[in-house]
Amino acid sequence: MKTEESNRQWVTRQPKADLHRHIEGGVRPETIWRLQTEGKVGFRFSSLSALKKKVSLSRPVQDWHEFFNDFGIFQRVFTEGGPKATLAAVREEVEHAAEQENIDLLELRFSPQFMNGDVDAEQLRRSLKGRAEYPSAWDDHMEAIIQGCVAGSLGRDMKVGLMPLVSRNYGPASGMMTVAFARRWRPHVVGFDFAADESKSMTTQFAESAAAAHQLGLPLTVHTGEGYSSDYITHTLDTYGSAVRRLGHAVTVLDDPELVRRCRRDGITVECCPTSNYLMGTIPSLRAHPLPRMIASGLRVCVNTDDPSLFGLTLNQEWENCLNSIHLSRPQLLRMNATARASSFITANSFQ
Repeated sequence: MKTEESNRQWVTRQPKADLHRHIEGGVRPETIWRLQTEGKVGFRFSSLSALKKKVSLSRPVQDWHEFFNDFGIFQRVFTEGGPKATLAAVREEVEHAAEQENIDLLELRFSPQFMNGDVDAEQLRRSLKGRAEYPSAWDDHMEAIIQGCVAGSLGRDMKVGLMPLVSRNYGPASGMMTVAFARRWRPHVVGFDFAADESKSMTTQFAESAAAAHQLGLPLTVHTGEGYSSDYITHTLDTYGSAVRRLGHAVTVLDDPELVRRCRRDGITVECCPTSNYLMGTIPSLRAHPLPRMIASGLRVCVNTDDPSLFGLTLNQEWENCLNSIHLSRPQLLRMNATARASSFITANSFQ
């Protein structure tokens, strides 16, 4: 217990970087509760504790449907609350990161289509009838996100970067719509992400949008190797090419020595999210996470929260998990934090 308390105090003091955090899954339960009491969202939770129990996973999910059911609560903050709720959610998320987690470099990724409601992309494209490249509501949310980042980081020694995300489950049309969105907001975004269905056929269908995002000068990070074998990571790199600078999760990367050599040679960073991997059923326990072996292999790695409110943690707690459960050392954590800073997509397009 003395060691754990010592670790907690040490972790709290360290300025940190988080490169893999979703705005949607990071909405503070306290924010949702306040929006409910103000009548901005139609939830009927009896108390803040009841809300936290519902939105935060306490055990590994049985399947992905359970995950998406819980994630739907966060989606309703944006679809029901609109841009005002978006602004409040982002501002309070950034404030908490700075004040409670000692984060001074934060990359926030988000799906504009998810925030606008779960609609098939091709159906959405047809509904626009050529009048626009994507729904105008996406811009309303983006303006609110920017305002939230500015307000949350105001007066702090903190950099915040924004990254549009394509959920591959929505279909290929979502990719090009999100690229058009990124083009419109290019001065305010630092990178581009692909998430959800990582099957080879789906990855291939998004090659055009990956190339288009790269043409905008945006580096790519891709969710891959989370629920699939290392072959899928290789396919992602083969398909999207040198634009891919980081890999989200990549839990299975060590299964292929040639892939490890390739990632080392090309300086690709793996965004590790241990608690997320455990609660999503990718690994049997925190202790079983391959992070120590990734470090030993020479891979560039960093530690992140993924969806902190959904997984009921902070970056401080994730660092503590690395020390107490995964049994990394403090110097290893500091080196990973330095890697995160060196691998960040944030340059001039950030909020300070």
